[in-house]
Amino acid sequence: MSEKNQIKKEVSCKVLQTNFLACKNRGISLDKIIHNIPYSLEYLTNKHERIEWKYFLKIMRNMGEYFDLNEFEDAGRLHITPGFYPEGILAGMIFFSSNKFSRILAKKVFEIGDMMITCIKHEIGFPSKNNIFVKLYLDNNYETCPEFFISIKGYWFELGKIIGHKNFRINFDLIEQGATYNISWEKEGVLFNIKKRLNWLFNMKGAFADLTESHEELIKQYNELDKSKRILQKQATQLKIVNHISKSIKQNLDLKKTLNQITLTLINDAEFTYAKIKLSKDVDENKFEIESISGEQNQSVKTIKKNIEINNTKIGELLIQPKINSYELEIEELLNYLLPVINITIHDALVLRAITDYKDNLETKVENRTYELKNAQEKLSKTVQLLKEAQQTQNRFFTNISHEFRTPLTLIMGPAEQIIKQSKNSRVIEEAKLIYRSAKKINRLTNQLMDISKIESGKIKLKTSKQNLISILDENISLFRSITERKNISMNLSNETDEIYIYLDRDKFDKIIGNLLSNAIKFTPVGGYVNIEIKNNILDKNFVPECTKNLEFVEIAISDNGLGIPKEKLDKIFDRFYQVDNNLNREYEGTGIGLSLSKELVELHKGKIIVESEEGKGSTFRIFLPKGKNHLLPSEIIDTTSFSKTQKDYDVEDLRIEKQMVDYITFEPNLLSSNNEKPFLLIIEDNTEVRNYIKKNLYDHFNICEAVDGEDGWEKAINIMPDLIISDVMMPKMDGFELCKKIKIDERTSHIPVIMLTAKATLEDKISGFDIGADEYIMKPFEIEELKSRINNLLQQRKRLHEHYKKHQLFDIVDQKISSIDQKFISKVLELIKNNISNSEFTIELLAENLAVSRSLLNKKLSALVGHAPGELIKRIRLNKAADLLKHKSGNVTEISFEVGFNNSSYFTECFKKQFGVSPTQFQKQNH
Repeated sequence: MSEKNQIKKEVSCKVLQTNFLACKNRGISLDKIIHNIPYSLEYLTNKHERIEWKYFLKIMRNMGEYFDLNEFEDAGRLHITPGFYPEGILAGMIFFSSNKFSRILAKKVFEIGDMMITCIKHEIGFPSKNNIFVKLYLDNNYETCPEFFISIKGYWFELGKIIGHKNFRINFDLIEQGATYNISWEKEGVLFNIKKRLNWLFNMKGAFADLTESHEELIKQYNELDKSKRILQKQATQLKIVNHISKSIKQNLDLKKTLNQITLTLINDAEFTYAKIKLSKDVDENKFEIESISGEQNQSVKTIKKNIEINNTKIGELLIQPKINSYELEIEELLNYLLPVINITIHDALVLRAITDYKDNLETKVENRTYELKNAQEKLSKTVQLLKEAQQTQNRFFTNISHEFRTPLTLIMGPAEQIIKQSKNSRVIEEAKLIYRSAKKINRLTNQLMDISKIESGKIKLKTSKQNLISILDENISLFRSITERKNISMNLSNETDEIYIYLDRDKFDKIIGNLLSNAIKFTPVGGYVNIEIKNNILDKNFVPECTKNLEFVEIAISDNGLGIPKEKLDKIFDRFYQVDNNLNREYEGTGIGLSLSKELVELHKGKIIVESEEGKGSTFRIFLPKGKNHLLPSEIIDTTSFSKTQKDYDVEDLRIEKQMVDYITFEPNLLSSNNEKPFLLIIEDNTEVRNYIKKNLYDHFNICEAVDGEDGWEKAINIMPDLIISDVMMPKMDGFELCKKIKIDERTSHIPVIMLTAKATLEDKISGFDIGADEYIMKPFEIEELKSRINNLLQQRKRLHEHYKKHQLFDIVDQKISSIDQKFISKVLELIKNNISNSEFTIELLAENLAVSRSLLNKKLSALVGHAPGELIKRIRLNKAADLLKHKSGNVTEISFEVGFNNSSYFTECFKKQFGVSPTQFQKQNH
């Protein structure tokens, strides 16, 4: 059945014409009146077309924005405008000119109105000769429209005005589903009746012409409805036959009886004169013959042949002969309904026959099938294993290629940045910037490929924490300010409040926003705009995942007035590697990864991203993120926002170049060593070029030792006891994570700061590095000034720790930020010194022997941790004990000096004065 027959269109477009005229008279654009109406203006102005009541109601509501109720009444008067509604004028003439005609033709006249709007019913009465009562109302399943019923009042009133009745009145009342009209007038004289009949004659011709046209339209619609009725009857007959076949066959699945029942049903119910089914194969396609015939074959009638098929394989034929003078098209249509049922029925009967035939060797069949299933399962397992291995191979490939890219990128970007800082030649600087930007693009692409690889393998995990969305967006927007200022693009953030807290994975969210802002700026022309709008507390159940139903959402809308996206390409915009501009001479370069990655990361947050765009006018990307944490797994929530600031992968690669470059980091001499000697730095890196690059830039400040892999690095770490270690992660023999773990759990090396320098750039890798004790984690490609800054920070921390111990005693060591192994070591040192504080023979050698370490290791470790050599530490603790005894008058100076392990009171006085600035005697006086 066609769509036209299925959809009820209750309202004739002829009714709309006076509404459109009223709008035109007031200068109101019809585009506003038909906004959100799925019909064109050309369609709506064709008086032969029809629309649904709901769209007519929408048009009246749209008019309601410009018309009050009195103005709707005035619009109804336009129905009497010549040429618009002649049959309406004729109706008025009949009703108001002749009471006799009114009573006789009332039903016919209102049938005209019923045809115009089929969902409106009417009741009419004639209380007196000059009085008519009319009630118009809608069925209960239709929404009422007061504006329409008020306009009908204007129509009636204008008719009375044209006819010229004296004291013409309408008492109008709105009721629940419609309105009532009580129309009355005073009796007129002879002259008025003559005038009235003249008006009636002048308007009758046009009205009857239009009535004829309306009648023809009604006949046309009646014919269409009649045709639809016949189609429905035919389909009902077809369904009845199919149902009869299905029921009769379900009662008996014996093959022969089933075939007989089918052919009999075709004769008795479908009214064929001859039916024959002949099968030549069974369900396993083995040769097999059986047939059933009903009726008598007539040689003068054409036999119709159809295939009996199972799984698209022919197993037999159906031959039938219809009655003479049957319509071929109807026969074909009926067979199209019946054949699927016949095929299924025969299939079921054949299956039952097969089961019966094999019942004696069912166990064998089961064993065979079990064997086949086992083989299939083994093949499937092998296939799954191969897929897993392929995925692992791909992941290893991406990981290795990432490492192989990041390492040389360091050697490209580092020197390029140094040239930018040092060179005075503007041309050289521009070329160095080009090199730097290109390397950044390669690094960004590498990061994106790694993310995609992890998403595909299911290894990428959410690590969310509660964060202020507004401040995060502010930070991201600030990264793009220099680019937008250079392109004269305005970029604004619009938000209802300064704080919206939601659970985010900061690293992944930064990638989402960065990619979208980068795209918006790239495709927005000079002088354009990029706007970011935040809406809070959105509730929408239509698109969200099941786990986020009934949750509130935050909407982030990023809009621009750039190039826009062609309508036919919108559906593919989030496809991986898809590019809108894929010509060879592309104006805007890209990889087609950013938007795909953004979509994956949004959905990882249980959110949704959609795009709206119009070519030439710009685009809007909308992100919906759920609030709260009920949609998250416990493993997806972390307690801290640490590690949130990571490398950005989007297109802001020249930001640092455009900004003022960071000055070279210089190391203060007293940070490096207590005796101003250069400290030892161990560089563990399997790439010779990277080792040389680091060595070249740090050579002036450190004594440098090199190791080519993890095992070599461990041997040199325990042999030379360096002051600082810089190590790669991905190395042969022993990787950097394992090496760092060994360093941090071994008492000999646990105090040595370790900087991990690696191509493993994910947040998870970074967290793993810190978990095993790394002091810093720098991702390749890195900038040498960043490395210097991290080294400087570690040295500053050690300096502050040393200064703390100089001002205070060491017994608060457990409160300081050093490892538990080093805390235990220092605690053992302090305990040994305290227990031997009166023993003047307690030397460095005895301390080292009791600790089971060498003197050189003891010296290195204590110097690094507390800033004192062992001898200085012993002396300092003895003097601190002496000061405490002097405060409490625990003896004279000589007695106290012996009590804290000094054999010579003069040497004790000299040391005490050097540490406290006064002699022991003066100190005792000052503290009493």
